[in-house]
Amino acid sequence: MKIKMMLGSIILAGSSLMAINAQAAVVATPEQAVQGYFSTLEKGDENGFFDLMQLPEAVAKLPAEQMKETKHQVFEGMQGAVKQEGGLKSLDVSKAQAGQDSAHVTVHYKAVTNNGQTHEEDVPVVKVGKGWKIGQ
Repeated sequence: MKIKMMLGSIILAGSSLMAINAQAAVVATPEQAVQGYFSTLEKGDENGFFDLMQLPEAVAKLPAEQMKETKHQVFEGMQGAVKQEGGLKSLDVSKAQAGQDSAHVTVHYKAVTNNGQTHEEDVPVVKVGKGWKIGQ
């Protein structure tokens, strides 16, 4: 499955989102959130991956075991998509563009995998507390 499709499937549209892990490290910029997202995939850091994400409230309301399994499946799917394409050769992250307000921005990335595939997408990033997370 393509990276872009997997990323889109976990950044679900919705107006009511909440953080899964409020004690995650603070990411200073929206661009760092996107860079960190891909870095955690390559390192196999599942906890770090979800620390960088603002997940839909529906996921947060799942029973603990079901939420854990759902998150694990999402991570394995994303990591598998990156591995299937040989890993990342390069990642270019553009400066964040204004969104609906100062807490919601869009970051464009261009990822080139080792097998020559190029993926580009605008990713919604939201300010949560003093940091930034992938999500809406």
